[in-house]
Amino acid sequence: EAEDRLPGRSPLAQPPCDGHPACRGGHNRQIRSQMRPSRTLALVCMVVVFGVSYTIAGNIRAKTLGKYSGVVTTVLNSVLYVVVYFPVLFWRRWRGIIPPEQMAWTYSWRSPHAACGDSLWKRTGAWKYMLLAGFCDCLSQVLQFTSQAYVSLVAQVILHQMNVLYTAGWSMTLMGTRYVLLEVAGMSLSALGGIMTIISEPAKSSSAFHLALYAISAAPPALVLKEIMFRRWSAHAQSDLGDGCRPAALDIWCVNSMAALFQLFWVIPMAVVAAARERDADETAFEFFVGAWSCLHGSPSSGCSGALEWYLNYFFFDVLANVFIYMLISEGSALLAFITLKVNVPLTAILGLIHWPVVGAAKLNIAEVCSLFLVSAGAVLFFRGSLKREAIAGGVRNVCCFPLFAS
Repeated sequence: EAEDRLPGRSPLAQPPCDGHPACRGGHNRQIRSQMRPSRTLALVCMVVVFGVSYTIAGNIRAKTLGKYSGVVTTVLNSVLYVVVYFPVLFWRRWRGIIPPEQMAWTYSWRSPHAACGDSLWKRTGAWKYMLLAGFCDCLSQVLQFTSQAYVSLVAQVILHQMNVLYTAGWSMTLMGTRYVLLEVAGMSLSALGGIMTIISEPAKSSSAFHLALYAISAAPPALVLKEIMFRRWSAHAQSDLGDGCRPAALDIWCVNSMAALFQLFWVIPMAVVAAARERDADETAFEFFVGAWSCLHGSPSSGCSGALEWYLNYFFFDVLANVFIYMLISEGSALLAFITLKVNVPLTAILGLIHWPVVGAAKLNIAEVCSLFLVSAGAVLFFRGSLKREAIAGGVRNVCCFPLFAS
């Protein structure tokens, strides 16, 4: 289970299983287990550093591309994720870092445990989760990038913290996770901070529509579906190994490569819908795409300057942030990744006060300061509650009935 790898919990002491394909490097397992706290801390730091850089670079990219930001960024991201991730996947497989069994399980059309009378869902391989995750990734990016140019940087980082509400809800629905009262209080404070931002921001330059669009952009459960992928592999490998051995974790490049492949599958219909929504009244969807291409290449008639350079700068931080988030999910859970991203809120708000190219310097009003305080306090309470829940759990995932009573 992913919770078994959260910081502060000692991994189960299980003997190595040298030679079994699902548990490569058996003698190194105990060494890696002893190093896990420092590894997790390093991953947390990397997610914070590249997460903040990604947010600021993305805001500059959005302002440069304007109304074309949603379509251009989503399409280019989908193509470049495949271009970047698959060579790394094949290289790791060629070097023997990824066992062939993991590749076969990830890309298998049929579930290895399927029985004749099972439903189509049960008979289908694990790729079905990545098909849905690719759709969720694509939808989330279209919503976020379409609205990003019209929402202030401070409002973006505050609204982004409402993600934990969506993730907690999907974790409860899809994985049966339950939360203690402190966690619920933390989520409630984060929600209150987001609501205050939505109410107060239209008094500035942001539109209520784009604020709402940005607020719901993280609702699709992409990260939770990817966590389910890691869990399903652990359950599959454990069933082959038995209770006497702890299986090797599914390689993150198996997961992010397949998610990228399915995001590319969904991007064309998503881009067409987004173009139809964002185009001018006297403009066809085809003309919108032509204008987006001209803007990306900095055509003088488009009014865009340096769009391609700012996009590449953004994509560099995006890839690194994604890789470290995947690694953190593999080590811990989707919610642990979100808890780590909470650190980005005050840090990004502070760095946003610096004068940046294109976007200038952000300005804080009293409502935003209060919202930042609420979401930060909510993050602290949520993290405290998570530690409490893990301490109570004793190896059992569903430790209490939402939100008070033991199950």
